Amino acid sequence: MSMSETPLVPTPEVEPEPRGPRIPPPILTGMLHGTLIVLGLVVGTIGAFGQHWYFGNDLPVAAVVCLIVLFAVVNGMGRLAQSRVAAITTALGWVVVTTVLLTEPPGRDLVFVDDLAGRVYLFGGFAVMVLAVLLVPSNAAAAGSWLLRSHLPGSPR
Repeated sequence: MSMSETPLVPTPEVEPEPRGPRIPPPILTGMLHGTLIVLGLVVGTIGAFGQHWYFGNDLPVAAVVCLIVLFAVVNGMGRLAQSRVAAITTALGWVVVTTVLLTEPPGRDLVFVDDLAGRVYLFGGFAVMVLAVLLVPSNAAAAGSWLLRSHLPGSPR
């Protein structure tokens, strides 16, 4: 064997260093949950002020649409983060803003009045949130949220 002929030795793969600043996972998790609480607050505020529209005199269409949007947001955030805690965090924002808007302010201007739309939105909202959280798959084998990983799924490490 001459010097020009070297045996083929596999070289170990070196993982490239991620670009950009390294953010510790606890900080990133806190930022994620803070953002999800704000999202729940926004969805709750829009739903509270937009749930009074009726189709004709009988059907509270806007309340039903708000419940569909609430389910989609809570369940979707839980599935994207691969965590029921993320879904609960989003739902918690909705609960906080809805509870605050249920109180009677000094000027007696109520957001939720005693009508069908208000009852559908309030009671349906709590039922929809429980259902949305329970329908988030619990994946114990997942390595955590895709939002918290430094590489894209399916890409070489």
